[in-house]
Parts: sequence; structure tokens; C-alpha cells
Amino acid sequence: ITIAQYQSYEQSVNADAQAAGFPAGFITQDDVTNFLLNNVTASEVSQRFSDASKVVTSLPSEDLQYLQNELGVGPGAIAAYFIDPTKSLPLIEQQVAAAQVGGAATRAGVNLDQGLASQLANLGVSASAAQTGFNKLATDQQLLQPLPGQAGTSMDQAQQVCSEFGTDANAAQMLQNVAQQRVCNFQQTGSYSS
Repeated sequence: ITIAQYQSYEQSVNADAQAAGFPAGFITQDDVTNFLLNNVTASEVSQRFSDASKVVTSLPSEDLQYLQNELGVGPGAIAAYFIDPTKSLPLIEQQVAAAQVGGAATRAGVNLDQGLASQLANLGVSASAAQTGFNKLATDQQLLQPLPGQAGTSMDQAQQVCSEFGTDANAAQMLQNVAQQRVCNFQQTGSYSS
């Protein structure tokens, strides 16, 4: 291969990486050389980049939005994961998992910060388990708010999330206390009047 052919190949690969939105510097000169040494044509590299981008566009919009807004990771960084997992696997995989947890929270109307989303993802909470848990939180809001005339029995959203996913024993105890207080209040006042 001539120097001109190498330069042309390198320009093509870099242009395709840029078009796919990969982070700057993700594709290095060593990557280009390895593609060539492994007989990967420029069109095959382009197809791989395109395929990686298609995987990203198939994610739910809430997951992508959370990933970008809360974790600062755009679609190009996610697509880069599909090109070279060894380079980006630990970081991107964690960010995607946290984004799935955050996306599930968003769909259920729960405001979840990046730290808690990452914590839940690190604990192995899957996207489906997150969706189930956040949907339950959304439907349990009546229990979690103080009754008229009561003070001090409400739980903030972070405590609710920690209780639901079992990450904080104190929050779980607080929820149990709130539920017991509701039962006691009902027993003291009797049934509904007609």
C-alpha cells in the first residue's frame, strides 16, 4: 500500500467516524493501521460505524435523553462502544445502564439524579426492574404524601427510591413506619362515614 492510499483510507475512516458522531480521538492512527492489517475495507469500516449508529437510534428516546442530559454521553459515544468495546466498555456500559434506569424513572414521572441512577445500575438493577419499581413508586404516591393536617411523615423522592430498590435500610424502615401510621390512623377514625 502506498502512502497516498494509506492517507486516503485514513481520511475515509476518520470522516466516517466523525459522521457517526464518535468522540474526537476515538479512532486513532493505530486503529486505522489495524483495520488495514486485518484487511478491513473502508466500506466495511463505514458499514460497521453505520450499524453501530443504528443500534443507538433504536434505544427509547427517554434513555437517550437521560444519557445525554444527565451523563453527558451522546449517541456517538454509545456507537463507539459497538466499534471497540475494550476501549469504551467499562465507562459506556455503566453509563448506558444508568441511562436505562434514568429513562425508566422519567417514563414513570420520577425525577432521578445521575448519582442515584448510577448507584442503582451498579447494584444490577435492570431496565425492566427499574421500570417496574418506578411505576410502583408512581402509583404509591398517595401513601408517601402526608395526610391533611399531618406533618413529618412524608418521604422525599430519594428516600422513596432507596426504599423501593432496597438500597437504604433506614428509608425502608421509614416507609414501613409511614404505612403503619396510616393503618393506625384508619383504625382510630373507623371506617368511611356514609
